[in-house]
Amino acid sequence: MTVLPAALAAGSAVALLLPGGPGPVSRGWLIALLPMALFVPGPLVGAACVLGASAIGAYALLERRRRRAAADAQAAQVRDHCDQLAADLAAGAPTRLALTRLADRWPEVRRVVEADRFGLDVAAAWHSLAAETRLDSLRWVALAWSYAQQTGVGLAVAMRHVADGLAAQARVDRTVAAELASARATAWLVALLPIGVLAMGSGLGGNPWRFLLLTTPGVCLLGAGLALIWAGLWWLESIIEGVRR
Repeated sequence: MTVLPAALAAGSAVALLLPGGPGPVSRGWLIALLPMALFVPGPLVGAACVLGASAIGAYALLERRRRRAAADAQAAQVRDHCDQLAADLAAGAPTRLALTRLADRWPEVRRVVEADRFGLDVAAAWHSLAAETRLDSLRWVALAWSYAQQTGVGLAVAMRHVADGLAAQARVDRTVAAELASARATAWLVALLPIGVLAMGSGLGGNPWRFLLLTTPGVCLLGAGLALIWAGLWWLESIIEGVRR
């Protein structure tokens, strides 16, 4: 029974951090395990549960940053492809030839080539590709393509505007990332600061680790502290993503 407050504090916070749905870790799986704390005695087992929940929180944060890095890499590829497509069109290449060259470098675009070949709506094909890949930059391409078809503006001009706009957005993203790097570093420093304080306490002859890991009040405080730390770091990452959008 002694593990319940700490396990609920840390586990509930981590459950909120994790995305739902299938995957190696999910909210439903973690929340389903929390009632088991009612039948687990002993502060040592409680500490293990708290530290395990903390490890899951760290995994969730790292996985979120990994997904963001992968999205940034995909966005960079889209910028390069759009720039090359705009250059081919500006050089006088027919639309189908320019799209075919793009498909050779980027196989996902073959559906757009097929749409152009069979006289279908190319802009709709771009929209479909954007929805499937979840790349917002492709929506710009679809809108530019549709605008060129409806107004008669040169497709090369429209695509050049898209390529320039994506490049400008990339510069803004890099500036924002650089400005927020110090805030992120400070947040992680503050999050890791308790470890240094505990080490200093041990060096001065105290035994803070025993209190935190082997006593019921210590386990409860450890769970609450770790829950607040991971919730704060997750909130910071959410703010950063909101600013970048």
